[in-house]
Amino acid sequence: KEETNMDIEPDQIKLIYGITGYYEENNSSVTHLCYGVKLSSTPEVKISWEHKSYEWVDYSTVLRNYELHPRYKQFIKYAQDHELIT
Repeated sequence: KEETNMDIEPDQIKLIYGITGYYEENNSSVTHLCYGVKLSSTPEVKISWEHKSYEWVDYSTVLRNYELHPRYKQFIKYAQDHELIT
């Protein structure tokens, strides 16, 4: 809701992937969670002043054409390999 102004019910949200990384230089750990929602239609998105634009892009296009942090590629590949996203 905060980033897109989309109304998503909590029971629609599914945890796809989680990973915890340890960062020795800070003696800290961070857990990254990736959630997904299956939409039956393309909702209207309203972005805030924090964003310039948005676009709907399929996962294979993202992996081919966008520079992503390795963690995000890992999320997408895991979800595809386990048929959690289509």
